[in-house]
Amino acid sequence: MSTQQQRREANKARRFYNVKSGVNKFFTNQDLLEQIQQAVHLVTPILVEGNMLANLHVLRLLEATDAIPKLDQTFYNRCFSAVSFATGHRAQQFTEASDASLATSYNTLYSQSLPANHQKPERPTLIKDVSFALLQPS
Repeated sequence: MSTQQQRREANKARRFYNVKSGVNKFFTNQDLLEQIQQAVHLVTPILVEGNMLANLHVLRLLEATDAIPKLDQTFYNRCFSAVSFATGHRAQQFTEASDASLATSYNTLYSQSLPANHQKPERPTLIKDVSFALLQPS
């Protein structure tokens, strides 16, 4: 029985399959694909470390029975800003004065969980060498 027939049978029986496919299988513009992969490699460490800081911060507040801040996009943006350093013409670094509670979690829990030689990931505010001509129809 072919894979397509197996999926049809599973769908009739109310069982569903997850079909995975890599971006290389359907994306044919190699120049743009390289730019996308560079962006993914740039953003992934910031997301991982920012989410770790967010989790540690909320756990610290729960243990201290303090109020939990609203877990919205602004909160996560502050976490991402705290764990990275900004470059570019509009670079703004995280300051402890902007969020003292998050800075406490950063200094006590997050920074202690990092290896000794850890370097903050870069958060560029200006990316050079981006060719948007690839996106425009010819």
